[in-house]
Amino acid sequence: MTAPHTTDRAVAAASAIARGFGLESTVPVVFGGNSNTMVHLAPLPVVARVATGTGLVRSGPAWLAREVEVARHLAAVGAPAVRPSTLLDPGPHTHDGMAVSFWELVAIRHEPIAPEEAGRSLRRCHDALDDYRGELPALGVIDETLRLVDHPRVAASLDDEDRHLLDRVAARWNVTREFRDGVQLRPLHGDAHLLNLWSTRAGPIWGDWEDVFAGPIEWDLACLVSASIVLGDGSTATAMLRAYGGDVDRDLLHRMIETRTLQSVVWASLLANDAARNQRLRARLSWLRSLLSEAGTRSR
Repeated sequence: MTAPHTTDRAVAAASAIARGFGLESTVPVVFGGNSNTMVHLAPLPVVARVATGTGLVRSGPAWLAREVEVARHLAAVGAPAVRPSTLLDPGPHTHDGMAVSFWELVAIRHEPIAPEEAGRSLRRCHDALDDYRGELPALGVIDETLRLVDHPRVAASLDDEDRHLLDRVAARWNVTREFRDGVQLRPLHGDAHLLNLWSTRAGPIWGDWEDVFAGPIEWDLACLVSASIVLGDGSTATAMLRAYGGDVDRDLLHRMIETRTLQSVVWASLLANDAARNQRLRARLSWLRSLLSEAGTRSR
């Protein structure tokens, strides 16, 4: 979780930027606090997203500027995605060393979203991005994951055995070399897991587009289904993939689920206070360990 002093700085940064546009929040409400700190600038219908956790490893405004531009494109074509604020410049802005963007307030309902709706809504966003012409980094967060395996905060969170496991998974393939040829790179959400899909009165919408990049659709599908496959029984994954439809390279999807699981472990280790007691992190490490064991058995 975000440290209290960091949360205070995030609220102060968001409030100060809003005041610069003549907007005053009398009762800022903080929610979230892992990779980003979210601040509802109540009573305004504006949410500030302050890069706290992600700010540890990403610098400069380019990644947040891409998020805002992609969200603007999706809003213009009516895609099921969160919208940048129109009450003030959505940014990104910086204040006190923190990067801040502003978004429309969404009334989120605490109701489950059917797997079929998740698959269909992601397909709608992908279809809406078919004509997006902005520049996006090729294989952005995939390459980032391979770099972060050796981050000091990750190393400090894991024991020698777990660190060696991550090194082995990362070394199994070089993404930039293996998939640039013959695979279509297209605009993706980048972090399309179910916690970033929100239930609203108008239907489910996708939020948190900060990881947007150009890659194969199998990456977003891996984000969508990996928790079901790695932490569950896989039944939800089957329903989501069926509803998404289209041609999916199952071999590539499997490799992307492996890399997505590696990414989940890396970021949990980067942000965790006690990785040894994080049950979901431990379960993902166990899944990766079993995967490598099976691969070793098949290669003999």
